[in-house]
Amino acid sequence: MLPDFAHINSIAASILTENAYLFPSSYPDIPLNVTMLKNALLKAGIEADKTEFRVIMQQVELALASMVPLNWNNYGSIALL
Repeated sequence: MLPDFAHINSIAASILTENAYLFPSSYPDIPLNVTMLKNALLKAGIEADKTEFRVIMQQVELALASMVPLNWNNYGSIALL
């Protein structure tokens, strides 16, 4: 079962908190990766199959993009939003 909006935001917030030194980064995109998401899902007690994982990854990426400060160097987040 896919997490709701509140769970997605809390997962994104936990990723942002634990990896604050990466957000925003000098990379053109948010440095979300599979390991970050898997760890956050485990802490939230959410299990996802391969199909759900892809959808959750997209939703968390969008939530992260809305949380990080935007600047012209972070154009990946601007594009996501």
